[in-house]
Amino acid sequence: MSERNSDKFDYYIAGLSAAAFAYLFKDLQAEPLGVTPYTVKYIGEVCLLFSLLFGLKRIEAVVVLKRLNFDLLHYNESAGVLAQGLEAHGPGDVALNLETGLQADQNTLKRDYNEAVSLAELVRLNLKDVLPRAERYGKLRNLCLGIAAVMLIVAQTWLGYYSGKPAVFPDGLIV
Repeated sequence: MSERNSDKFDYYIAGLSAAAFAYLFKDLQAEPLGVTPYTVKYIGEVCLLFSLLFGLKRIEAVVVLKRLNFDLLHYNESAGVLAQGLEAHGPGDVALNLETGLQADQNTLKRDYNEAVSLAELVRLNLKDVLPRAERYGKLRNLCLGIAAVMLIVAQTWLGYYSGKPAVFPDGLIV
């Protein structure tokens, strides 16, 4: 799946979760908790809410990830240009940036090169932190959405058979 399609999918799932939660929440009625289909429905709605929250956190992490990728590319390109400048000019030469008109000696080029390399490494370390977080949020979103779907289907099915009386099991346990 391409990056753009992946983004659309994340937005679609987050929107779907939000719409389903809003639709189900509008009919929310206070019912006592217990072994009832209403409790199962509540659990499904809470899972749907968590799915929405994890989906939004995933979208946020992907935005941060794209920004870090852009920064990494920028610092690596800057380091490459500065390395070419260091190779092309000797210790006493002055390099001229044709785009900006700024002049730089060998020490300035070395300092800027080292700064670009260290910033690229810092961004690379941040990427190693953000990428697994984005993947984890996606997995949690999918898990919560799946649990919510199962719980809501079970609740709707159970409501068809539910009499509103406590369940009595063969060993005399009343729930």
